[in-house]
Amino acid sequence: MTIRTRVRALGLAAAASSLVLAACAPTAGGGSDSDATDTADVSTDITDVEDYTLTVWDQEVRGGQNAQMEQLNAAFEDKYPNVTIDRVSQSFDDLQTTLRLALTGDDAPDVVQANNGRNMMGQFVAADQLICLDSWSEAYA
Repeated sequence: MTIRTRVRALGLAAAASSLVLAACAPTAGGGSDSDATDTADVSTDITDVEDYTLTVWDQEVRGGQNAQMEQLNAAFEDKYPNVTIDRVSQSFDDLQTTLRLALTGDDAPDVVQANNGRNMMGQFVAADQLICLDSWSEAYA
């Protein structure tokens, strides 16, 4: 799968399944770090993308939250049968402990739910381990 196709699939999955917190960390000037893709380059249709397994890490392990995530993922997979979601659900503490190492590896998750603070997410953005999803957000507005 090409990078462009993968990014398109990831963007759609992230926006459609509502699994990702905002992936843009604030800068010292109060703005956001944004090397985002131009909205014109964002596609919201992945029906023609080859079969793909999307690895998603989240921290929604409690009863109702877990059930809701499973329901959202199943609905997404029903709508896009060419995408399979491999969900890795961990407690908040476990996710925070393993995420930094996972993002540095060759087999990093495609979509993650991370602590939205500068001390965690800001470091990931600065290291180019997360991408800003503003363009996809605008495309779905």
